Formats: sequence, structure tokens, C-alpha cells
Amino acid sequence: MVNTQEQINTLRQDVTELQSIIRIGKVTSRNTDSRTVKVSWSNGAQSASLHVLIHDAEEWMPEVGQTVACLHRPGGDGDGYILGAL
Repeated sequence: MVNTQEQINTLRQDVTELQSIIRIGKVTSRNTDSRTVKVSWSNGAQSASLHVLIHDAEEWMPEVGQTVACLHRPGGDGDGYILGAL
């Protein structure tokens, strides 16, 4: 039988991992030629260049100052993607 405390600890670990994979931040710079942006996080840290996904065949690019949802590869080196604006 699994201990309830063990289940809680496992759930906490899962939530911590998800928080490092999916993040919300503000666009601080953008490069339309490479379709990348940099994002600042709530702790003041800055992202590496993140690739902007194309939505519905549109060439959408977030504006500087816009809040965006970001997806990072688990265990990656900062590579990631902008999923869209919030």
C-alpha cells in the first residue's frame, strides 16, 4: 500500500517539473527574421531566444511587453517555444 505522504511528495515533484516546462513571461525583445523572442520571468531572469510557433498559417509574432505562454523541453538547455499570447 502506498503511503499518503509518498503520494503527496510525488505530486509535488510532478508540479515542480511542470512549472519548469510551462512558464508565463513577458516578451522583452523579438527578432522577426528568425521568428524568435526573449522573455523575462517573474523572478527577473531572462530566457534564451525562444521560437514562435505559427498559428493557423499566420505569421503572428508577439509584441514587446506582451504576456506569453512558453513551453520548454524537459531537462533541456533553455530551448523552448512560444505557444501563444495570454
